[in-house]
Amino acid sequence: MPEAEAEPAVDVASSSVDPSTGEPWASSPELGPLEPAPTGDPEPVEAVDLDGPLEGRSGAATALIARDPATALALLDAEPPAAEGSREWFSRGALRARVLRMQGRAGEAVSLLEPRLAHAELEDAFPKDVLGFELARARVEWARSGGLETEAADAQLETASRELSKLRKHASLRNLAELRVLQAEALAGVAGGSDKASKRAGQQAAKALAKIVADYPNHPRIGDLRLAHAEALRRAGKDAEAATALRRIVIERAGEPEEAEAWAELQELAAANPKVGTPSLSFAERLEQAMLARGLRRVERSREVLDELLADPELSSSQRRQVHRSRSYTAYKQRDYQACVDDLRPLYDEGIGGEVRDWLLRCYERGEMYDEALAIWQHRIDSTNKVTRSGGLWSGIELAVRAGRYVQAEAWLNDYEKSFKGHVGERRWLRAWLPYRLGRDPEAIAGFREVVKRGGSEGRTAEYFLGKLLARSDDPAERTEGIGVLQQIAAGDAWSYYGLMARQRLLDVAAETPPLPELPAVADEARRPSRVDTERRLAELDARFGEAWPTLRRTRQLYEAGYLEEARRELRHATKAYIGTKQGYGPGPRSEALIVGLGWKAEWDFPRAKPTRAGRKTMRIAEEDEALSRGLRALAHDLSEPHEWAKLSTSADGPYKARWHPRAYRASLEREARLRKVDPIHLWSLMYTESRYRRHVVSPVGARGALQIMPWTGRQLAERLGELPADGRFDSDTLFDIDTNAHLASYYISELLFKFHGQGPMAYASYNGGPSNVGRWLRAKSKEGAPLELDAFVEEIDFDESRRYAKRVTEVSAAYAMLYEGRLPRWTNEVDPVVEDNIDF
Repeated sequence: MPEAEAEPAVDVASSSVDPSTGEPWASSPELGPLEPAPTGDPEPVEAVDLDGPLEGRSGAATALIARDPATALALLDAEPPAAEGSREWFSRGALRARVLRMQGRAGEAVSLLEPRLAHAELEDAFPKDVLGFELARARVEWARSGGLETEAADAQLETASRELSKLRKHASLRNLAELRVLQAEALAGVAGGSDKASKRAGQQAAKALAKIVADYPNHPRIGDLRLAHAEALRRAGKDAEAATALRRIVIERAGEPEEAEAWAELQELAAANPKVGTPSLSFAERLEQAMLARGLRRVERSREVLDELLADPELSSSQRRQVHRSRSYTAYKQRDYQACVDDLRPLYDEGIGGEVRDWLLRCYERGEMYDEALAIWQHRIDSTNKVTRSGGLWSGIELAVRAGRYVQAEAWLNDYEKSFKGHVGERRWLRAWLPYRLGRDPEAIAGFREVVKRGGSEGRTAEYFLGKLLARSDDPAERTEGIGVLQQIAAGDAWSYYGLMARQRLLDVAAETPPLPELPAVADEARRPSRVDTERRLAELDARFGEAWPTLRRTRQLYEAGYLEEARRELRHATKAYIGTKQGYGPGPRSEALIVGLGWKAEWDFPRAKPTRAGRKTMRIAEEDEALSRGLRALAHDLSEPHEWAKLSTSADGPYKARWHPRAYRASLEREARLRKVDPIHLWSLMYTESRYRRHVVSPVGARGALQIMPWTGRQLAERLGELPADGRFDSDTLFDIDTNAHLASYYISELLFKFHGQGPMAYASYNGGPSNVGRWLRAKSKEGAPLELDAFVEEIDFDESRRYAKRVTEVSAAYAMLYEGRLPRWTNEVDPVVEDNIDF
């Protein structure tokens, strides 16, 4: 039985040898600058481990997962027919139907699936909801293929809609949102054999699509769905409502392909129906359009709209101010900081303070116009009002430190302490840090001693820098003291960031380092999954637990048919029900691990998987519980569910750190790492820190997948790789696919490593906080004071989250190197301040 334990909370140099070649990885810290990542690669496919020649239905399922339909069909054709109504008959039929759909032969898929959906033995042989949805998709695809007459196509679409209505009541349905969207699209596709029938079909489609658009505003194809809704309204004879719907698309989807389509349809509608009125947008609507385009990251379109507004000589002064403010926000998003300043500075000079001043300062700082930004605080420092002067001084000090203007920061700190007594802890820290950054080591040592003495949140940081400065002192007594401090830190918490850094500083001065704690890998972590073994294991668990744990039975049925993602989802239901019952149900992150389409809704649901009453009973019998726990853990490894595997592992399997640092999705990550010539440990370390290997997690700001890629970042990466679809739309749900996620993330991290000449912490901080920010910080911190060192740069990363993130990924990369290479990396503390301009997002 798994022990109850806390799961690691979600918040480098690394391995140096590619195991496939024996050669160093191109991104190893010893090798210097990387080459830019190649582009134009083929679409990634599911990485499949083969344990022998492909044979029979099992081999066909493997070929399906590998997206090789021709091989899958050849293997199925070579098998003798299965008895009708048998489990094999259902499994092969479902498998063949999906393969046929992949080949564009949806009609044949319908012929295969119809008799199976209607068969009396279906409920016991295959998940009805999955088979029924597959049939409905085949019907819709067949109707859209152009190979059917209108009447026949309508019949398929109407039948699909009826079948989907019945499936909505299925107790084990995992994809209600997906089902509802397919049903609405099926209704929208019904042409109708007469004007009356077409109007009636339009009414039905409009009603269904209105609910879809309202319920799923974050659907990846929301623009297409809204256009379909407007078209359905037109067919239903509701021109005024259609015009309103099209107008809102033009405003709310500005910059997306559907904006132009909606505008063309709106003009056509206005020309055909005089009652609709002119389609031109008002000032307020255009301002809203620019704002919403900015929210969609369509900043070029936002800028275009705002520039057009400013070109209007009829604008009032009030309207002009509104547009300038809006354009400054757009320019900020474009990283055109000078334009942002040009729009805001006149407003600030007019005496408009507050938000305008804050945004102006932000644009100055992001644009590295530090003199201008500091001048704004100097103006407040010169005030005779004590509150204004106090706030100006402290804000000026903080900005000066961020800008690397340490002399100015120290001068203002001296002024502050003459008149004010606030910020006691921060001032104590600065009295150590500023002398350190200005190269006055004795003064810094005294300052760090004081911080250590006082304790607090910065005590460990101060202790590390104190030890570092003492250890490199020319005074033998100080050097001995410093080495002792560093040895104590390195021995006390060897795997922490400061423990690792202390060890590096000891190596820098050729001092003895404490022995590292042993960290053996989990024995079965390297086990290569075999489909034969997995099917055998599933059969055994189904026979023993299938009645009490129906999700296990569904996992088996789906896996045998090659429906890998559906099988994984069922396994997650089983494991989460088991773990939740044993360890309690925490709030958890936003995730589509259990239910498809939760991210399409305006508000998230947090479903819980729970065992049946019979399932709970098995967990109360020690022998059954142990067998179930070990079986679920083995399946989690077989089906690449590393988060569940780690949760189900116990101390008997290995140390805690080893259990939570598997080489997750190994085939996919090593393939992508090899393509980009980067060490896969970079990817595993990022993945652990980002998601704990969970493929369906969605962050509060929208980042998706195991490596947490923002949809807009994903789109930009795909565009750079030449992999965007012809229509320019990027489906953010593809980021849940591990191969797509790893494909884009490996390209991204390779570009970041190239940008910062292989310096891991800079690349990690960029992955979290953006490379343009890290490049700006690096330039600022390198200009004044003592030569910039890596540990000092990390400590001065301006975003708290990015600073913690860089440290955490460094820690994790060290654990991975120790686990799978038996050594710690050797990090230099020197900084290369040169930044390439290959990527800025």
